[in-house]
Amino acid sequence: MDNEEFVRLEQLIDTLIDKYSSLKDTFRVLEEKLRDSEDERELLKMELAELQEQRSEVGRRVSGLLGRIEQWESEQGIGEHTEVEQREEENGELSDSAAPVSY
Repeated sequence: MDNEEFVRLEQLIDTLIDKYSSLKDTFRVLEEKLRDSEDERELLKMELAELQEQRSEVGRRVSGLLGRIEQWESEQGIGEHTEVEQREEENGELSDSAAPVSY
């Protein structure tokens, strides 16, 4: 091998070493980004689970409130005819304010 070939070989090896170092640095950066993304994903999964639990709790509470309202309405006779309205209907004397409105 003559000197020119050695110089060319040295240049190729230097280029390979530089590219290898650059790729290795890029790999480290990507590994760190991946770890950060995985950490963020885990945090988001925990937050999602917490929000789903809160949503379920809100649903249970709303359902309970609706049940209490329905029970109260049935106890109060809301949605049913009052005694006065029933007597007026029986006598055919339904007042205008209590008459059903048709649209």
